[in-house]
Amino acid sequence: MQNNRVSNAATKRPNAPQTRRASPTQTQLAMAATESLRTGVRSVYLPQHVVVLVHGNNGSAADFDAVETALLAKFGERQMLIIKSKANEPDTSLGVEIGGTRLAKEVVEAVFEYDLSPAVSTYKLSVIGHSLGGLYARYALVQIMAALSCLHVEYVDFVTICTPHLGSRRARGPSTMKNILRLGVHKVLSCSIYGRTGIDLLLDVPEQEQQQEGVTDADAVEPPRPLLEVMSDTDSEFVRSLRRFRYGTLVAMTDGDVVVPYPSASMRSHSPYVSTFLTERYMDWRWHIRHSGFAECDDSGRIYPAYAAFLERLDSKIDTSIEIEKHELGLDARCAPRYPSIEGFDCDNKQEVEFPHEMLCRLQQVLPWRRIDVTVKPCGVKGKMRLHDWPINKMQLPDCRADEFIDLLCDMIGADHQMRPLMTPDTVGKPHESPALALARRLKNAAKRTDKISSEQGSGDSDADAHNSGMTTPTSGSSVASSDTNTEHYPVRV
Repeated sequence: MQNNRVSNAATKRPNAPQTRRASPTQTQLAMAATESLRTGVRSVYLPQHVVVLVHGNNGSAADFDAVETALLAKFGERQMLIIKSKANEPDTSLGVEIGGTRLAKEVVEAVFEYDLSPAVSTYKLSVIGHSLGGLYARYALVQIMAALSCLHVEYVDFVTICTPHLGSRRARGPSTMKNILRLGVHKVLSCSIYGRTGIDLLLDVPEQEQQQEGVTDADAVEPPRPLLEVMSDTDSEFVRSLRRFRYGTLVAMTDGDVVVPYPSASMRSHSPYVSTFLTERYMDWRWHIRHSGFAECDDSGRIYPAYAAFLERLDSKIDTSIEIEKHELGLDARCAPRYPSIEGFDCDNKQEVEFPHEMLCRLQQVLPWRRIDVTVKPCGVKGKMRLHDWPINKMQLPDCRADEFIDLLCDMIGADHQMRPLMTPDTVGKPHESPALALARRLKNAAKRTDKISSEQGSGDSDADAHNSGMTTPTSGSSVASSDTNTEHYPVRV
Protein backbone atom coordinates (compact mmCIF):
# COMPACT_ATOMS: atom_id res chain seq x y z
CA MET A 1 0.00 0.00 0.00
CA GLN A 2 1.40 3.37 -0.94
CA ASN A 3 1.39 6.09 1.71
CA ASN A 4 -1.31 8.70 1.32
CA ARG A 5 1.22 11.51 0.99
CA VAL A 6 2.61 10.06 -2.23
CA SER A 7 -0.72 8.99 -3.67
CA ASN A 8 -2.35 12.37 -3.13
CA ALA A 9 0.59 14.33 -4.51
CA ALA A 10 0.87 12.15 -7.58
CA THR A 11 -2.76 12.70 -8.52
CA LYS A 12 -2.65 16.50 -8.43
CA ARG A 13 -3.10 17.62 -12.01
CA PRO A 14 -2.33 21.03 -13.46
CA ASN A 15 -5.28 22.49 -15.32
CA ALA A 16 -5.37 21.92 -19.08
CA PRO A 17 -7.90 21.95 -21.90
CA GLN A 18 -9.94 18.76 -22.06
CA THR A 19 -10.72 18.41 -25.77
CA ARG A 20 -8.78 15.98 -27.91
CA ARG A 21 -7.81 17.21 -31.34
CA ALA A 22 -8.37 15.26 -34.52
CA SER A 23 -5.87 14.99 -37.36
CA PRO A 24 -5.73 18.16 -39.51
CA THR A 25 -7.23 18.24 -42.97
CA GLN A 26 -5.41 19.63 -46.00
CA THR A 27 -7.68 22.70 -45.84
CA GLN A 28 -6.69 23.34 -42.22
CA LEU A 29 -3.04 22.97 -43.13
CA ALA A 30 -3.39 25.49 -45.92
CA MET A 31 -5.32 27.98 -43.79
CA ALA A 32 -2.86 27.75 -40.89
CA ALA A 33 0.13 28.10 -43.14
CA THR A 34 -1.15 31.00 -45.24
CA GLU A 35 -2.77 33.11 -42.51
CA SER A 36 0.46 34.52 -41.13
CA LEU A 37 1.80 35.09 -44.64
CA ARG A 38 -1.37 36.98 -45.58
CA THR A 39 -1.69 39.12 -42.45
CA GLY A 40 1.98 39.56 -41.64
CA VAL A 41 1.27 38.66 -37.99
CA ARG A 42 3.71 36.25 -36.37
CA SER A 43 2.00 32.96 -35.46
CA VAL A 44 3.40 31.09 -32.46
CA TYR A 45 2.34 27.46 -32.61
CA LEU A 46 3.59 24.71 -30.34
CA PRO A 47 6.45 22.96 -32.17
CA GLN A 48 5.95 19.30 -32.87
CA HIS A 49 8.98 18.21 -30.84
CA VAL A 50 9.31 19.13 -27.15
CA VAL A 51 12.46 18.42 -25.12
CA VAL A 52 12.48 19.03 -21.36
CA LEU A 53 15.86 19.58 -19.66
CA VAL A 54 15.97 19.16 -15.87
CA HIS A 55 18.93 20.27 -13.75
CA GLY A 56 20.15 18.53 -10.62
CA ASN A 57 20.92 19.33 -7.00
CA ASN A 58 21.81 22.98 -6.37
CA GLY A 59 21.66 23.52 -10.12
CA SER A 60 20.02 25.96 -12.49
CA ALA A 61 18.58 26.09 -15.98
CA ALA A 62 21.97 27.35 -17.20
CA ASP A 63 23.43 23.90 -16.49
CA PHE A 64 21.94 22.74 -19.79
CA ASP A 65 23.10 25.71 -21.88
CA ALA A 66 25.54 23.54 -23.83
CA VAL A 67 22.90 20.90 -24.57
CA GLU A 68 20.34 23.52 -25.61
CA THR A 69 22.83 25.23 -27.92
CA ALA A 70 23.75 21.94 -29.58
CA LEU A 71 20.12 20.88 -30.09
CA LEU A 72 19.12 24.22 -31.63
CA ALA A 73 22.19 24.26 -33.86
CA LYS A 74 21.28 20.82 -35.21
CA PHE A 75 17.50 21.06 -35.52
CA GLY A 76 16.42 24.69 -35.08
CA GLU A 77 13.55 26.22 -33.13
CA ARG A 78 10.95 25.84 -35.89
CA GLN A 79 10.37 22.18 -35.15
CA MET A 80 11.51 21.95 -31.52
CA LEU A 81 10.62 23.57 -28.20
CA ILE A 82 13.24 23.28 -25.45
CA ILE A 83 12.00 23.71 -21.88
CA LYS A 84 14.93 24.29 -19.53
CA SER A 85 13.47 23.81 -16.09
CA LYS A 86 14.11 26.53 -13.53
CA ALA A 87 11.25 25.82 -11.13
CA ASN A 88 13.62 24.26 -8.57
CA GLU A 89 16.41 26.81 -8.83
CA PRO A 90 15.50 28.53 -5.54
CA ASP A 91 15.80 25.35 -3.45
CA THR A 92 16.48 21.70 -4.24
CA SER A 93 16.39 20.55 -0.61
CA LEU A 94 12.61 20.20 -0.34
CA GLY A 95 12.53 16.63 -1.60
CA VAL A 96 11.69 14.73 -4.78
CA GLU A 97 7.94 15.10 -4.23
CA ILE A 98 7.91 18.91 -4.14
CA GLY A 99 10.60 19.20 -6.80
CA GLY A 100 8.72 16.88 -9.14
CA THR A 101 5.44 18.71 -8.60
CA ARG A 102 7.10 22.04 -9.37
CA LEU A 103 8.59 20.58 -12.54
CA ALA A 104 5.24 19.21 -13.72
CA LYS A 105 3.52 22.56 -13.24
CA GLU A 106 6.31 24.35 -15.10
CA VAL A 107 6.25 21.99 -18.09
CA VAL A 108 2.47 22.06 -18.47
CA GLU A 109 2.35 25.85 -18.28
CA ALA A 110 5.16 26.14 -20.84
CA VAL A 111 3.37 23.86 -23.30
CA PHE A 112 0.03 25.65 -23.07
CA GLU A 113 1.59 29.06 -23.59
CA TYR A 114 1.52 28.10 -27.29
CA ASP A 115 -1.35 27.74 -29.68
CA LEU A 116 -1.93 24.24 -31.00
CA SER A 117 -1.02 24.08 -34.65
CA PRO A 118 -3.49 22.46 -37.05
CA ALA A 119 -0.41 21.40 -39.00
CA VAL A 120 0.54 18.92 -36.25
CA SER A 121 -1.50 15.82 -35.45
CA THR A 122 0.99 14.17 -33.05
CA TYR A 123 3.42 15.87 -30.70
CA LYS A 124 6.60 14.18 -29.51
CA LEU A 125 8.06 14.76 -26.06
CA SER A 126 11.36 13.73 -24.47
CA VAL A 127 12.92 14.38 -21.07
CA ILE A 128 16.60 14.64 -20.17
CA GLY A 129 17.39 14.82 -16.45
CA HIS A 130 20.80 15.31 -14.87
CA SER A 131 21.51 13.88 -11.42
CA LEU A 132 18.62 14.72 -9.05
CA GLY A 133 16.74 16.09 -12.07
CA GLY A 134 16.18 12.52 -13.25
CA LEU A 135 14.29 11.72 -10.04
CA TYR A 136 12.30 14.95 -10.32
CA ALA A 137 11.34 13.89 -13.84
CA ARG A 138 10.25 10.40 -12.79
CA TYR A 139 7.95 11.90 -10.18
CA ALA A 140 6.60 14.63 -12.47
CA LEU A 141 5.62 12.29 -15.32
CA VAL A 142 2.35 11.30 -13.64
CA GLN A 143 1.10 14.88 -13.50
CA ILE A 144 2.54 15.91 -16.87
CA MET A 145 0.91 13.04 -18.73
CA ALA A 146 -2.43 13.62 -17.01
CA ALA A 147 -2.42 17.31 -17.95
CA LEU A 148 -1.35 16.66 -21.55
CA SER A 149 -3.90 13.89 -22.07
CA CYS A 150 -6.03 16.30 -24.09
CA LEU A 151 -3.28 16.33 -26.74
CA HIS A 152 -2.04 13.49 -28.88
CA VAL A 153 1.47 13.15 -27.41
CA GLU A 154 3.99 10.45 -28.23
CA TYR A 155 6.53 10.04 -25.43
CA VAL A 156 9.85 9.25 -27.08
CA ASP A 157 12.99 9.49 -24.91
CA PHE A 158 13.45 9.38 -21.17
CA VAL A 159 17.14 10.04 -20.57
CA THR A 160 18.88 10.31 -17.21
CA ILE A 161 22.49 11.39 -16.79
CA CYS A 162 24.28 10.41 -13.57
CA THR A 163 20.96 10.05 -11.71
CA PRO A 164 20.91 8.20 -8.35
CA HIS A 165 18.05 5.83 -9.18
CA LEU A 166 19.10 3.49 -6.34
CA GLY A 167 19.63 6.34 -3.89
CA SER A 168 22.89 7.56 -2.40
CA ARG A 169 23.47 5.21 0.52
CA ARG A 170 27.11 4.16 0.70
CA ALA A 171 27.74 0.49 1.39
CA ARG A 172 29.42 -0.80 4.52
CA GLY A 173 32.89 -2.06 3.59
CA PRO A 174 35.66 -4.17 5.12
CA SER A 175 38.03 -1.21 5.50
CA THR A 176 37.86 1.43 8.22
CA MET A 177 38.38 4.20 5.66
CA LYS A 178 35.36 3.10 3.60
CA ASN A 179 33.16 2.98 6.69
CA ILE A 180 34.30 6.44 7.78
CA LEU A 181 33.47 7.73 4.29
CA ARG A 182 30.07 6.04 4.50
CA LEU A 183 29.26 7.72 7.81
CA GLY A 184 30.43 11.07 6.46
CA VAL A 185 28.24 10.89 3.36
CA HIS A 186 25.19 9.81 5.34
CA LYS A 187 25.77 12.55 7.92
CA VAL A 188 25.93 15.22 5.22
CA LEU A 189 22.81 13.98 3.41
CA SER A 190 20.80 13.77 6.61
CA CYS A 191 21.66 17.29 7.79
CA SER A 192 19.42 20.31 7.35
CA ILE A 193 21.37 21.54 4.30
CA TYR A 194 19.99 18.73 2.12
CA GLY A 195 16.65 18.63 3.94
CA ARG A 196 13.99 16.27 2.65
CA THR A 197 16.04 15.59 -0.49
CA GLY A 198 18.80 14.02 1.59
CA ILE A 199 16.25 11.84 3.38
CA ASP A 200 14.85 10.67 0.04
CA LEU A 201 18.33 9.83 -1.27
CA LEU A 202 19.13 7.86 1.90
CA LEU A 203 15.96 5.79 1.33
CA ASP A 204 14.67 6.96 4.68
CA VAL A 205 11.41 8.38 6.04
CA PRO A 206 11.12 11.66 8.01
CA GLU A 207 10.65 11.26 11.75
CA GLN A 208 7.35 13.16 11.79
CA GLU A 209 5.82 10.68 9.32
CA GLN A 210 7.01 7.76 11.42
CA GLN A 211 5.42 9.33 14.51
CA GLN A 212 2.15 10.01 12.69
CA GLU A 213 1.98 6.42 11.52
CA GLY A 214 2.87 5.19 15.00
CA VAL A 215 -0.27 6.73 16.48
CA THR A 216 -2.52 4.44 14.45
CA ASP A 217 -3.04 0.72 14.77
CA ALA A 218 0.11 -1.02 13.52
CA ASP A 219 -1.91 -3.96 12.29
CA ALA A 220 -4.18 -1.81 10.12
CA VAL A 221 -1.63 0.50 8.48
CA GLU A 222 1.65 -0.41 6.85
CA PRO A 223 4.69 1.55 8.03
CA PRO A 224 5.71 4.46 5.80
CA ARG A 225 8.08 3.60 2.99
CA PRO A 226 10.88 5.62 1.35
CA LEU A 227 9.67 7.59 -1.65
CA LEU A 228 12.17 6.06 -4.09
CA GLU A 229 10.92 2.59 -3.15
CA VAL A 230 7.31 3.64 -3.71
CA MET A 231 8.25 5.10 -7.10
CA SER A 232 9.65 1.71 -8.15
CA ASP A 233 6.51 -0.31 -7.34
CA THR A 234 5.40 -2.21 -10.42
CA ASP A 235 1.74 -1.20 -10.08
CA SER A 236 2.44 2.44 -9.19
CA GLU A 237 1.46 5.43 -11.33
CA PHE A 238 5.13 6.35 -11.56
CA VAL A 239 6.09 3.10 -13.27
CA ARG A 240 3.03 3.10 -15.54
CA SER A 241 3.90 6.62 -16.69
CA LEU A 242 7.55 5.75 -17.30
CA ARG A 243 6.54 2.76 -19.41
CA ARG A 244 4.79 5.04 -21.89
CA PHE A 245 8.16 6.16 -23.25
CA ARG A 246 9.43 4.40 -26.33
CA TYR A 247 13.05 4.54 -25.16
CA GLY A 248 14.71 4.79 -21.77
CA THR A 249 18.42 5.63 -21.72
CA LEU A 250 20.76 5.61 -18.72
CA VAL A 251 24.01 7.57 -18.98
CA ALA A 252 26.53 6.78 -16.23
CA MET A 253 30.18 7.53 -15.53
CA THR A 254 32.10 4.28 -15.17
CA ASP A 255 34.67 5.72 -12.77
CA GLY A 256 35.38 8.92 -10.92
CA ASP A 257 31.86 10.21 -10.23
CA VAL A 258 32.21 11.10 -6.55
CA VAL A 259 28.55 12.21 -6.34
CA VAL A 260 26.60 9.33 -7.93
CA PRO A 261 28.33 5.93 -8.16
CA TYR A 262 28.04 3.98 -11.40
CA PRO A 263 25.66 1.24 -10.11
CA SER A 264 23.07 3.80 -8.95
CA ALA A 265 23.17 5.75 -12.23
CA SER A 266 23.12 2.63 -14.42
CA MET A 267 20.68 0.54 -12.35
CA ARG A 268 23.12 -2.34 -12.02
CA SER A 269 24.38 -4.53 -9.23
CA HIS A 270 27.71 -5.18 -10.94
CA SER A 271 30.31 -2.77 -12.32
CA PRO A 272 32.64 -4.43 -14.85
CA TYR A 273 35.00 -1.46 -14.99
CA VAL A 274 38.38 -1.11 -13.29
CA SER A 275 38.83 1.94 -11.06
CA THR A 276 41.83 4.07 -12.04
CA PHE A 277 40.49 7.40 -10.79
CA LEU A 278 43.09 7.92 -8.06
CA THR A 279 46.08 6.23 -9.69
CA GLU A 280 46.24 7.35 -13.32
CA ARG A 281 47.35 10.73 -14.67
CA TYR A 282 46.70 11.98 -18.18
CA MET A 283 48.31 14.73 -20.23
CA ASP A 284 45.17 15.47 -22.23
CA TRP A 285 41.43 14.73 -22.14
CA ARG A 286 40.15 11.47 -23.59
CA TRP A 287 36.83 9.67 -23.44
CA HIS A 288 35.22 6.52 -24.75
CA ILE A 289 32.06 4.52 -24.09
CA ARG A 290 30.48 1.11 -23.84
CA HIS A 291 26.82 0.70 -24.62
CA SER A 292 24.06 -1.90 -24.44
CA GLY A 293 20.38 -2.19 -25.29
CA PHE A 294 20.44 -0.26 -28.58
CA ALA A 295 18.46 -2.19 -31.20
CA GLU A 296 19.54 -2.05 -34.83
CA CYS A 297 15.97 -1.36 -35.99
CA ASP A 298 12.61 -0.37 -34.53
CA ASP A 299 9.79 -2.71 -33.49
CA SER A 300 8.50 -2.93 -37.07
CA GLY A 301 11.92 -3.85 -38.45
CA ARG A 302 12.53 -0.49 -40.13
CA ILE A 303 15.92 1.19 -40.10
CA TYR A 304 15.95 4.97 -40.41
CA PRO A 305 19.07 6.54 -41.96
CA ALA A 306 19.48 9.00 -39.08
CA TYR A 307 19.29 6.22 -36.49
CA ALA A 308 21.74 4.07 -38.44
CA ALA A 309 24.14 7.01 -38.62
CA PHE A 310 23.80 7.54 -34.87
CA LEU A 311 24.57 3.88 -34.14
CA GLU A 312 27.64 4.13 -36.33
CA ARG A 313 28.83 7.17 -34.38
CA LEU A 314 28.05 5.41 -31.10
CA ASP A 315 30.12 2.38 -32.09
CA SER A 316 32.99 4.60 -33.20
CA LYS A 317 33.36 5.83 -29.61
CA ILE A 318 34.11 2.34 -28.28
CA ASP A 319 37.74 1.73 -27.39
CA THR A 320 38.17 -1.76 -28.77
CA SER A 321 41.69 -2.02 -27.34
CA ILE A 322 40.19 -2.32 -23.85
CA GLU A 323 38.67 -5.68 -23.00
CA ILE A 324 35.77 -5.57 -20.56
CA GLU A 325 35.04 -8.84 -18.77
CA LYS A 326 31.51 -9.77 -17.76
CA HIS A 327 30.09 -6.65 -19.37
CA GLU A 328 26.53 -8.02 -19.29
CA LEU A 329 26.64 -9.20 -15.68
CA GLY A 330 24.22 -7.30 -13.48
CA LEU A 331 21.96 -6.03 -16.25
CA ASP A 332 19.40 -8.45 -14.81
CA ALA A 333 19.89 -8.46 -11.05
CA ARG A 334 17.62 -11.49 -10.70
CA CYS A 335 20.31 -13.63 -12.34
CA ALA A 336 23.40 -11.94 -10.90
CA PRO A 337 25.34 -12.64 -7.70
CA ARG A 338 24.14 -10.75 -4.64
CA TYR A 339 26.43 -8.88 -2.25
CA PRO A 340 24.86 -8.31 1.18
CA SER A 341 25.41 -5.08 3.07
CA ILE A 342 23.54 -4.13 6.25
CA GLU A 343 20.22 -5.79 7.06
CA GLY A 344 17.65 -5.20 4.33
CA PHE A 345 20.16 -3.91 1.78
CA ASP A 346 22.38 -5.35 -0.91
CA CYS A 347 25.34 -3.58 -2.49
CA ASP A 348 27.23 -3.72 -5.77
CA ASN A 349 30.39 -5.75 -6.33
CA LYS A 350 32.63 -2.73 -5.62
CA GLN A 351 30.68 -1.72 -2.48
CA GLU A 352 29.96 1.79 -3.75
CA VAL A 353 26.23 1.96 -3.03
CA GLU A 354 23.67 -0.09 -1.09
CA PHE A 355 20.03 -0.58 -2.04
CA PRO A 356 17.02 -2.88 -1.56
CA HIS A 357 17.42 -5.76 -4.00
CA GLU A 358 13.73 -5.84 -4.91
CA MET A 359 13.77 -2.14 -5.80
CA LEU A 360 16.64 -2.69 -8.23
CA CYS A 361 14.91 -5.68 -9.84
CA ARG A 362 11.68 -3.75 -10.33
CA LEU A 363 13.44 -0.72 -11.85
CA GLN A 364 15.35 -2.88 -14.31
CA GLN A 365 12.08 -4.32 -15.64
CA VAL A 366 10.30 -0.99 -16.19
CA LEU A 367 11.76 -0.50 -19.68
CA PRO A 368 14.22 -2.28 -21.95
CA TRP A 369 16.85 0.20 -20.81
CA ARG A 370 19.55 1.43 -23.14
CA ARG A 371 22.82 2.20 -21.38
CA ILE A 372 25.72 4.46 -22.30
CA ASP A 373 28.65 3.93 -19.95
CA VAL A 374 31.06 6.85 -20.27
CA THR A 375 34.73 6.62 -19.32
CA VAL A 376 36.52 9.96 -19.11
CA LYS A 377 40.25 10.29 -18.64
CA PRO A 378 40.59 13.84 -17.33
CA CYS A 379 43.58 16.11 -17.29
CA GLY A 380 44.38 17.58 -13.89
CA VAL A 381 42.84 17.45 -10.42
CA LYS A 382 40.04 19.90 -11.29
CA GLY A 383 38.91 17.68 -14.11
CA LYS A 384 38.78 14.64 -11.85
CA MET A 385 36.64 16.33 -9.23
CA ARG A 386 34.00 17.53 -11.72
CA LEU A 387 33.30 14.37 -13.70
CA HIS A 388 29.72 14.25 -12.40
CA ASP A 389 28.92 17.33 -14.50
CA TRP A 390 31.09 16.43 -17.51
CA PRO A 391 28.30 14.94 -19.70
CA ILE A 392 26.44 18.29 -19.74
CA ASN A 393 29.63 20.39 -19.91
CA LYS A 394 28.83 22.24 -16.69
CA MET A 395 31.77 24.15 -15.16
CA GLN A 396 34.28 22.22 -17.26
CA LEU A 397 37.65 23.23 -18.66
CA PRO A 398 37.62 24.46 -22.28
CA ASP A 399 39.52 21.44 -23.62
CA CYS A 400 37.47 18.78 -21.79
CA ARG A 401 35.82 17.51 -25.03
CA ALA A 402 32.41 17.25 -23.37
CA ASP A 403 30.94 18.95 -26.43
CA GLU A 404 31.69 15.78 -28.41
CA PHE A 405 29.54 13.69 -26.09
CA ILE A 406 26.75 16.29 -26.15
CA ASP A 407 26.82 16.20 -29.94
CA LEU A 408 26.37 12.42 -29.80
CA LEU A 409 23.51 12.78 -27.32
CA CYS A 410 21.76 15.29 -29.60
CA ASP A 411 22.11 12.90 -32.53
CA MET A 412 20.31 10.26 -30.47
CA ILE A 413 17.43 12.62 -29.62
CA GLY A 414 17.12 13.72 -33.24
CA ALA A 415 17.18 10.16 -34.57
CA ASP A 416 14.60 8.93 -32.04
CA HIS A 417 12.31 11.88 -32.81
CA GLN A 418 12.98 11.56 -36.55
CA MET A 419 13.67 15.27 -36.71
CA ARG A 420 15.05 16.80 -39.85
CA PRO A 421 18.47 18.37 -39.23
CA LEU A 422 19.04 21.93 -40.40
CA MET A 423 22.10 21.02 -42.43
CA THR A 424 22.25 17.85 -44.50
CA PRO A 425 24.22 17.13 -47.69
CA ASP A 426 21.17 17.99 -49.81
CA THR A 427 20.29 21.16 -47.88
CA VAL A 428 23.70 22.80 -47.53
CA GLY A 429 23.40 26.42 -48.59
CA LYS A 430 19.59 26.31 -48.53
CA PRO A 431 17.41 27.81 -45.78
CA HIS A 432 15.51 25.27 -43.68
CA GLU A 433 11.79 25.13 -44.48
CA SER A 434 9.21 22.91 -42.86
CA PRO A 435 6.71 21.01 -45.04
CA ALA A 436 3.78 23.13 -43.81
CA LEU A 437 5.63 26.36 -44.54
CA ALA A 438 6.60 25.05 -47.97
CA LEU A 439 2.92 24.31 -48.60
CA ALA A 440 2.04 27.88 -47.64
CA ARG A 441 4.64 29.26 -50.02
CA ARG A 442 3.33 27.14 -52.90
CA LEU A 443 -0.26 28.18 -52.16
CA LYS A 444 0.76 31.82 -52.18
CA ASN A 445 2.54 31.39 -55.51
CA ALA A 446 -0.53 29.61 -56.90
CA ALA A 447 -2.69 32.53 -55.81
CA LYS A 448 -0.39 34.94 -57.62
CA ARG A 449 -0.60 32.85 -60.78
CA THR A 450 -4.39 32.79 -60.50
CA ASP A 451 -4.43 36.58 -60.12
CA LYS A 452 -2.34 36.96 -63.24
CA ILE A 453 -4.54 34.64 -65.31
CA SER A 454 -7.71 36.32 -64.07
CA SER A 455 -6.43 39.78 -64.90
CA GLU A 456 -5.42 38.65 -68.37
CA GLN A 457 -8.87 37.18 -69.00
CA GLY A 458 -10.57 40.36 -67.74
CA SER A 459 -12.17 38.81 -64.70
CA GLY A 460 -14.60 40.85 -62.61
CA ASP A 461 -13.69 43.17 -59.79
CA SER A 462 -15.10 40.85 -57.15
CA ASP A 463 -12.85 38.02 -58.24
CA ALA A 464 -9.85 40.30 -58.28
CA ASP A 465 -10.64 41.55 -54.77
CA ALA A 466 -10.87 37.99 -53.49
CA HIS A 467 -7.50 37.07 -54.97
CA ASN A 468 -5.82 40.24 -53.76
CA SER A 469 -6.95 39.48 -50.20
CA GLY A 470 -4.86 36.33 -50.28
CA MET A 471 -7.71 33.80 -50.70
CA THR A 472 -7.29 30.86 -53.05
CA THR A 473 -9.89 28.98 -55.01
CA PRO A 474 -10.73 25.42 -53.96
CA THR A 475 -9.28 24.15 -57.21
CA SER A 476 -5.94 25.87 -56.87
CA GLY A 477 -5.65 25.03 -53.16
CA SER A 478 -6.47 21.36 -53.54
CA SER A 479 -4.22 20.86 -56.54
CA VAL A 480 -1.23 22.28 -54.71
CA ALA A 481 -2.02 20.46 -51.49
CA SER A 482 -2.34 17.13 -53.26
CA SER A 483 1.09 17.56 -54.78
CA ASP A 484 2.65 17.67 -51.32
CA THR A 485 3.55 14.05 -50.70
CA ASN A 486 5.41 14.64 -47.45
CA THR A 487 3.13 13.42 -44.65
CA GLU A 488 5.38 14.62 -41.82
CA HIS A 489 3.98 17.97 -40.71
CA TYR A 490 5.84 20.55 -38.69
CA PRO A 491 4.48 23.57 -36.82
CA VAL A 492 4.20 26.82 -38.69
CA ARG A 493 6.21 29.59 -37.05
CA VAL A 494 6.61 32.49 -39.47
